[in-house]
Amino acid sequence: MSWTDDEGDFADELDRQILAGGIPPDFQSVYLSGPFQRCIDCEAELLDAGDVYAVIKAFVGRETIFEMAICARCSARLAESYSAQSKAAFEAAIRAWRTPSAEPDAAPPDDGGITLGRLEQLERCSACDRPRAACRRYSIVGTFLGRALVSPTRTPFRLPLLICDDCNGQMTANISQQTRDAWDRFVEEHFDGPPGIELDSPRLDPILI
Repeated sequence: MSWTDDEGDFADELDRQILAGGIPPDFQSVYLSGPFQRCIDCEAELLDAGDVYAVIKAFVGRETIFEMAICARCSARLAESYSAQSKAAFEAAIRAWRTPSAEPDAAPPDDGGITLGRLEQLERCSACDRPRAACRRYSIVGTFLGRALVSPTRTPFRLPLLICDDCNGQMTANISQQTRDAWDRFVEEHFDGPPGIELDSPRLDPILI
């Protein structure tokens, strides 16, 4: 659909996808064999709550080895525990990405801060442009409103995105110990085993959602 159409067409399509859209398989839970249902932190309902949430998954090849869904409120609270140094390091790394940032090419008029996400953005690493097929270890991030894959239009990067393990490591190389400790506590509270216990897994470094 082209967003040269009027605002009403965009709103109608967004409403349709929120209520009846199909969650892409890449963003479904392997553990649940279907869409994520609740926020991993506060356990709030996700699909029917009308709030934005993020899905983060890490892969080796096509095998999921880490997954979670987190609502916007809990995501913001997690980000608040990160140091200013780490947030600056994230932003500096994102500015160096090779793929375009800022606004999508054709955003709907008066879009309210979101447009529909594009799955083709998962075909290459957002940082180095390496094809997904050439990435053995990588992570993906997507944001959803109900069942609709959406992309905030006021962020310095486009969602959904894929980042390879090498670029993820470079992005988090200069983050602070405070941020690592905050992320490790979060992972330990919500997952079995210590962070990074899988030797062959992608880096489970802190991510700024």
